[in-house]
Amino acid sequence: MKLAASGLNAIKLSLLVAFFSVIAACSSKNDGAKQAAPVPVRAVVVERKTVPLEIVSVGSVAPVASVKIRPRVGGEIVKVHFRDGASVAAGDLLFSLDPRPYQIALKKAEALLVEARASGSLAVAQVGRYSALARDGVVSKEQLLAYSTGADTGEALVDARLSEKEEALLRLAWCEVRAPISGRIGVALLTEGNLVQADSSELAVIHQIAPILVEFSLPEGQVAPVRELASHSRLKVMASEPDSGAVIAEGELFFVGHEVDRVTGTVLCRAQMENQDEKLWPGAFVDVVLRLREEEGVLTLPVTALMETQGGYRVYVVEKGVANLRDVQVSRIHEETAVIVSGVQEGETVISFGQLRVAPGASVKIQESSPTPKGS
Repeated sequence: MKLAASGLNAIKLSLLVAFFSVIAACSSKNDGAKQAAPVPVRAVVVERKTVPLEIVSVGSVAPVASVKIRPRVGGEIVKVHFRDGASVAAGDLLFSLDPRPYQIALKKAEALLVEARASGSLAVAQVGRYSALARDGVVSKEQLLAYSTGADTGEALVDARLSEKEEALLRLAWCEVRAPISGRIGVALLTEGNLVQADSSELAVIHQIAPILVEFSLPEGQVAPVRELASHSRLKVMASEPDSGAVIAEGELFFVGHEVDRVTGTVLCRAQMENQDEKLWPGAFVDVVLRLREEEGVLTLPVTALMETQGGYRVYVVEKGVANLRDVQVSRIHEETAVIVSGVQEGETVISFGQLRVAPGASVKIQESSPTPKGS
């Protein structure tokens, strides 16, 4: 019985060995098949293109002009002629003050002017009459001189009264508070019935927003080349929304500061934009792109082809169906395009998608070319 059991165990052992040998062989064949199959990837060709050289910063929007509306004369507000937040043009009527005290002052000035002209006319007539009498020796020269002085005084008084009338007219005109500039007006800070004081009561604020300014800062190390380029060419500036990246407005750089901020080490710059659609508002933050020039004929790759390492960047270059790993030097990245200094040549094929499945020296199969990145 023991011999029979021993033989049975030997048979079972032989079957198990054979079974695992078959599995191992199948596994070995499958591994060999996997190693032999090319890895599917996507690839692009290294090309020479024109890529803009730009500086990116963060800026804020500021009005070209901001005016606080104050009355030139005091009085009671009788009417507000604008809607809060409305667009106004230079010369538009904004507030009306009670004109009655100034109308009375004007009538008084006109009456005094009439009185002065009458007195002056009388003095001139007396000079003429006494001049004839002085020639006949009827009156003395001293008397004639006194009448002449009175005529001159009357003429000066007429000029003074005329100035008073003009001043009264001006004060009456100032009862109509008008917009000094075109722009957007804020809320009326004082409304009908309020008493205002001359040159002190603030009535509203107008911001000129078309055109408008975008202010941003540049590191002091970048200011010299920017100023050099701006001295003989117009530099384009674009403002975009921080969240979506959509370009809101475009303009030109017109001011580069001459003083470095000691705290931040930056220099203030300003660009002016038309803003006719009023998409830019004072106080808003925007992303700013300052375009310095266009670099022509530079080697480019999409950023998806780059693999970042501690020492820089690497790419897989496909040669005769085999992926070879290379180090590349990248000078800068513009949007989705990388400008390559060295490591690849024009016309070489580089893997742009599927690099994680590839090992150096592996066989690859290019399925289709990646689309050309935007902005390249």
